[in-house]
Amino acid sequence: MNIRKKISFLIFVLAFQLNNYAQSETFIKGQIVGEIENKENIYIYNKRSNNFTLSDTKGSFTSLVRLNDTLIFSGIQFGEKKIIIDKLKISSKKIIVELIEVIYELDEISLEKNMTGSLILDLKKVKDNSSKVNAVSLKLPYANTPKKTPFEFKIYTLSDNMGPINNFINKVSGRSKKNKKLQTIFKKDNQSKEVFSSYSKFIYTDVLNIPKDEIDTFIIYCEDDDEFWKVIKLNDKIKILNFIISKAKAYKKRIISK
Repeated sequence: MNIRKKISFLIFVLAFQLNNYAQSETFIKGQIVGEIENKENIYIYNKRSNNFTLSDTKGSFTSLVRLNDTLIFSGIQFGEKKIIIDKLKISSKKIIVELIEVIYELDEISLEKNMTGSLILDLKKVKDNSSKVNAVSLKLPYANTPKKTPFEFKIYTLSDNMGPINNFINKVSGRSKKNKKLQTIFKKDNQSKEVFSSYSKFIYTDVLNIPKDEIDTFIIYCEDDDEFWKVIKLNDKIKILNFIISKAKAYKKRIISK
């Protein structure tokens, strides 16, 4: 074998090894650090393989990756962060990810019924009314309690919280028995909100590929399945997310078929 052939052969072998190196998958251990209060159950999504994992109580996780993979960390408290898996991370099989908590501060305002439709005039009106005497300014009990929706208030009046007289009226009139279904619906609604609000919009739009304007419709689609309520009772985030992923696939097929 002459020198030219030897060089060509070595180049071929080297290219073959580099290709195998790039294509081979390996497990890396990761650690989430930073000032975020809760490091548990942070979603780590591999964009290439479409697989995900969750961090444990200490913020540790393990992920199957290959060279140049993109890991996306998603959580409501910090938004979204992307990490590219380079050669150094592959060789060390370790990764440290710093997440910074995002704090949203919104000014509290009180909206009035008689608004003009002009942003400048209405904002001035809100500011002028800020000195009005109200429950907050008088420091009355429960002044800062959030206002209930009509549905929530109806459920509240059906409970024992309104006092013995209201409770007696409910029992005598049969309202309590008649409206137990409403209480069940309200409880389920809260359970569903707790599940779906734990995911950032990124999970719906980028992982599940659900359009933003169809997220609410997709949630209702999940709630209509009796299996959904059985799964959330298990309180297992992996199983819940797996169920939601399977429903997302079925939901998209249903849209395409229409």
